[in-house]
Amino acid sequence: MGSGRFYARLSQSEFITPPERDGTIGSLLFEAFDGDWFDKNPVPESPKELADYYDHAALFVLQLHIHPRHIRMFSALEYAAKMAEEDDEPEDWFVFESSPTKGRTLGESELPLTVYANLYQPGIEAAAKDFRPADSTVTTRLRKIVSTAHIPDANEQEIDNALANVAKSAIEWAVVYDVGQGNSIGLCTMQGTVETYFDLGGGVLANAKTFPSALTSFCFTRKPPIVLSHWDFDHWSSANRDTRSLAMTWIAPRQAVGPTHLALMTSIMSAGKLLLVPRGFPAKWHGQLHLELCTGSGRNHSGIALTLAEKPNGGGELMLFPGDARYPCLRSFPPKQSYLSVVAPHHGADMRNHTVPTCPSKPPSRLVYSFGHANTFKHPRMVTRQDHDRAGWHDPVITASATHYEVRETAHRVPGPLGHVFLGWKTRGSAPVLPCGGVQCQLQAQQL
Repeated sequence: MGSGRFYARLSQSEFITPPERDGTIGSLLFEAFDGDWFDKNPVPESPKELADYYDHAALFVLQLHIHPRHIRMFSALEYAAKMAEEDDEPEDWFVFESSPTKGRTLGESELPLTVYANLYQPGIEAAAKDFRPADSTVTTRLRKIVSTAHIPDANEQEIDNALANVAKSAIEWAVVYDVGQGNSIGLCTMQGTVETYFDLGGGVLANAKTFPSALTSFCFTRKPPIVLSHWDFDHWSSANRDTRSLAMTWIAPRQAVGPTHLALMTSIMSAGKLLLVPRGFPAKWHGQLHLELCTGSGRNHSGIALTLAEKPNGGGELMLFPGDARYPCLRSFPPKQSYLSVVAPHHGADMRNHTVPTCPSKPPSRLVYSFGHANTFKHPRMVTRQDHDRAGWHDPVITASATHYEVRETAHRVPGPLGHVFLGWKTRGSAPVLPCGGVQCQLQAQQL
């Protein structure tokens, strides 16, 4: 737990409707520095010193499990919760004063807190006795160390160059990988190698247990660029599971982030290349790939969405990969747009919007929920399943009497240890075999 005193910034949130039985209405995730460590280590004056700084930084992730009574107890928490409900991540910094509970019952004035020393290991249950805004002097230093101002905006030519090989390749299929409670999609050629990834995530924190132990290596034979939908942990966390990814070119939206993300960005810039796409960046086709910035607010709804076409420049059938964004946040999503296959946004979370694409009801059509079994967020949500089922994406959980189901779930690992889902332009009798035979990676598609 470090010193138990943390400087923390809101990073992600999840609200639960209806509340849990114990009254929990959601959780807030904060990226944090250990307060004592931060106070003793000066903020570097030069970006060149960031790599060493983040190599040694005492970083934590804090998860607050909030009840309505907690919000009333602390005005700072009321403000943070309000921002989170509006899908925003304010740049405010807060101070947590906490201690491990060691199994004791929390007092009425204490906040239930889980402290994670990294994204991949179990947390420590703790009690936060104070939660307040950081003072202005400390906040100035904190904002400086998580600023991305030293990273220039990517321009169109840089993105074109990064995706040049992909634009010339023939993408024959996509595979939605079983990474537990997270998202990762590989776009593949006829040879079976991954030409580019859309996200490289996986289960983290309380959901780290959902990541499949059978998946230890990804495919980097073709040095595929990695397009990141947005900066939530579960969309990039496998970068640290297979660190060869750090030497690739990453294309990501410029978004407000905290110290955990700056540590990753610094690692990418040391080993590979990081291209940050600014707001207002024009949408564009790169061969069969269409990248666009979503138009919503907050990290989930302002990231990059990817449309994959059967033929270059939007010809033929289309597949849609929206990341965690609501469908209406995509400019390319008119009400009557037809997609052969779709990966449901935000792992099937309640999007608080009932607009969904209509299933074209073609034999290869698929709707994929990428999530981990028994995840803490209870994804996919029933309301989301119902919305898609009504739009023709037959779901066995909803329409048990249907003769054909378009819905697939990466959490379905029967009969093997993985649940990778194949998405193709035409129906197939079996999934294509990987050129390495599964020796160098574990990305063989399991479900058609």
